[in-house]
Amino acid sequence: MMNNKMMLVMVTVMTLMVMGANSQHDAQCYHWCKRPSDIKKEPGSFYCCSFTEPTLQQIQGGVHLGSCPPHPYECPGVRFSPQGPQLCASDGYCGRNSKCCFDTCLTHNTCKPAIQVPIIEPYFN
Repeated sequence: MMNNKMMLVMVTVMTLMVMGANSQHDAQCYHWCKRPSDIKKEPGSFYCCSFTEPTLQQIQGGVHLGSCPPHPYECPGVRFSPQGPQLCASDGYCGRNSKCCFDTCLTHNTCKPAIQVPIIEPYFN
């Protein structure tokens, strides 16, 4: 009987610790992003997409030209790369020809190559 009570106390304490860690983690969020409304998992809900303070370059990066690629209906198999996906809160976190887009497979924003980027011809006198 004592073992069951002790186990219950341990589980309760661990649960409270995890809940406290999550609320501290949310309190340190610098940028909240909204999930697209056309996805299956939690459409339209908000989530923290940046836990670090943005740099001046990220703030001044503005909105990049082009648009995000369409969401895949199914996620591709697991791929490993040395860098992994670049997480982002806005286009300013991404390279010039990339957009900060919601990734339905990873369920957060990542930098993706922009599509339909207009080609601007240089003007010479």
